[in-house]
Amino acid sequence: MTFRKAWALALMGLAVAGPAGAGAVGLCSPGEEPVLSCPVEGGKVLSLCATGAGGPAAGLKLQYRFGRPGKPELVYPDRPASAKGRFFLSTTPFSGGGEERVRFRSGPYDYLVFQRDIAGAWNEDGTRDHYQDEGVAVEKDGKVVGVRLCLGPTENSGFPKMYDRLEREARDPIDRP
Repeated sequence: MTFRKAWALALMGLAVAGPAGAGAVGLCSPGEEPVLSCPVEGGKVLSLCATGAGGPAAGLKLQYRFGRPGKPELVYPDRPASAKGRFFLSTTPFSGGGEERVRFRSGPYDYLVFQRDIAGAWNEDGTRDHYQDEGVAVEKDGKVVGVRLCLGPTENSGFPKMYDRLEREARDPIDRP
C-alpha cells in the first residue's frame, strides 16, 4: 500500500469516527462531559453536554444538542452557558430504582432529558430484573407531546454530578403519551 493510500484511509476513518474525545455516540466536544448522550431513531443523536461538572456549582455550563453530527436541529442555549436559571433537576425514587430528569425550556416546550431504572418482578432466585431507559421527553402546556428513547450505546455518567450543581424542582415522573 502506498503512503498516499494509507493516508487517505486514515483520513476517512477520522471522518467516520468524528472528533477525538467526542465519544462513539455523542455530540459533545472534547473537554465536555456527556450528562446523557445517545443515538435515537432516524439516525439522530441527543446529547446534554457539561463543562465544569467537577467544580463548584457556579462554574457548571450545560448545552443540549439534538440532530445529526454536523447538522444540529436544536441547540440550547446557543452557546454553552451557566446552568443557573436555565436547567433544573428533579428526581423520583421508585422501589428498586428511580427517575432523574434535567429540564430546560425552549420556546413553548419543556425538554426533559431523563434516565430511569425500574425494578421488575422478583425471580425465583431472589433477584429482580431491572429495566432502564433514557431519552428526552417534550412537553407543551404540561402534557407530553413526544418522547425519543435512546436506542443504542448510551453515555450517561454525568447525572450524579448534577445533584449538587443544578437547581432542584418538584415534578412528577414523566407520563408517556
